[in-house]
Amino acid sequence: MSEFVIQNGILTEYTGAGGNVVLPDGVKSVGSFVFQCRQSITGAVFPRGVRSVGTQAFWSCGNLTSVTLSEGLQMIGDWAFCKCSSLREIALPDSVSAIGERAFRGCGSLERVALPNGIKFIGTSAFAECTSLENIVLPDALTALSEGAFRGCVSLKEVVIPSRVKKIGGCAFQGCTSLRRVVVTKSEASAEGIAVGFGAFSDCPSLKEIVVPQGLGDGVWGPVYGDTPFQCRIIVK
Repeated sequence: MSEFVIQNGILTEYTGAGGNVVLPDGVKSVGSFVFQCRQSITGAVFPRGVRSVGTQAFWSCGNLTSVTLSEGLQMIGDWAFCKCSSLREIALPDSVSAIGERAFRGCGSLERVALPNGIKFIGTSAFAECTSLENIVLPDALTALSEGAFRGCVSLKEVVIPSRVKKIGGCAFQGCTSLRRVVVTKSEASAEGIAVGFGAFSDCPSLKEIVVPQGLGDGVWGPVYGDTPFQCRIIVK
C-alpha cells in the first residue's frame, strides 16, 4: 500500500515513516495540513509538475532541514512552511509568482532565501521572525511588500527596494534591529509616489540612512519609524 494518498492530483495524506520524503510523480498540488507537525520528516523533494503547496502543508515540521522545489511551482500557500525551525535555506524556482501569508514565518534557522525575479507578491509576515536571515535580494518584478513581511528579522543588515515597488506595508521591517541601510531604487514610483505604511521601519535602532530617489523626500518617510524616535538620515539621490 502506498504511503501517499493522491486524489485528482492533490496529495491529501501521507502515512510514511518520515525521513527524506520524495513526493511521487503525478502530484500537482500538496494539500493543506498534509505534513503539519510531523517531526519525523527531515527533507522533502518535489517532482516536476507540482504547482502549489497548500495552507500549513509543512507547518511546524521542526526537524525539516531541506526542501527541494521543482520548476512549475507557482504558489506557496499561507503558513506552508511556518515554524520549520530547522530549515536553513530555500530556493524558489523561477515559476513561483506568489508567497502566501506567514509562509516562512518563524523559520529561525533560515539563513539563505533565493527569490526568483518573477515574484510579484510577498504575503503578510511571509518571512517574519526569520532571525538568522542576514541578506535578502528582493526580485525585480515585486510591486508591493505586505505588512510585516520581514518583521523581526534581527540579523538583516541591508535592504534594496526594487524599482517597481509602490507600497511598503506597515511594520514591514519592524524590529529588524541589525538593519543599517535601506536603498530605494529609482523608478516610475518616483513620479507618482510610494505608499509607506506606519511603522515600516519602527524598532530598527541600527538604521542610519534611507537612500531614496528624487521625488521621494522626507514627507513620505515621516511615519515609517512609528512611535520609536532615533536618528536616521533621508538621503535623496
